[in-house]
Amino acid sequence: MKNYTKEECHTLYLEWLNNYLTDTLFAEHYQLSITEVENILDIGRKENRKIKEKIYQESGKIEQNNKPLLYSYLNKTK
Repeated sequence: MKNYTKEECHTLYLEWLNNYLTDTLFAEHYQLSITEVENILDIGRKENRKIKEKIYQESGKIEQNNKPLLYSYLNKTK
C-alpha cells in the first residue's frame, strides 16, 4: 500500500463520500484492498472532523450535527 498523507486520505474520503456507492467499487477503481480502503477512509473521516471543528470554532457557531464537510463547502473556504 502506498503511504498516504492525512491530506490525501481526506481528499480520498471526500471523493468516496461524493462519488461512490460502495467501498468495493472505490477499492476496484483505485486498485486497493478493502482493508486499505477502510484505513484510508478512517483517517480521512478523522481529518474531516478536525477541519469541521476548526471551522466551527473560527466561526463561533455551535456544531449541530456529525455530517461531513463536502467538497463544495471546502472549496468556498479556500
